[in-house]
Amino acid sequence: MGVGGLTGFAQGQKSLEFLDRLLRDGEAPLEMLGALTWMYRKLIEASEISGAMNGWQAARTLGMRPEQADIALRAARKNFQSSITFRIASARKG
Repeated sequence: MGVGGLTGFAQGQKSLEFLDRLLRDGEAPLEMLGALTWMYRKLIEASEISGAMNGWQAARTLGMRPEQADIALRAARKNFQSSITFRIASARKG
């Protein structure tokens, strides 16, 4: 499953079911929160990368494996930054 799928942007209900299954299987909530925080941080960092960059170059910049860096770059290029900014602003209002 890609980063987008785990963050729930595309498939909210499936993401919640996945989270529920992880918790029922005994995954540690704080470790899961840490993993999600790390993913969001990397997506934000990837969204700040300017110019053309492949997965190997991004891996060095982001400090992650090339496959993960490539996924993060693709997700960031799909307007991740504006999406997360909107979600944070909406959460503050609500």
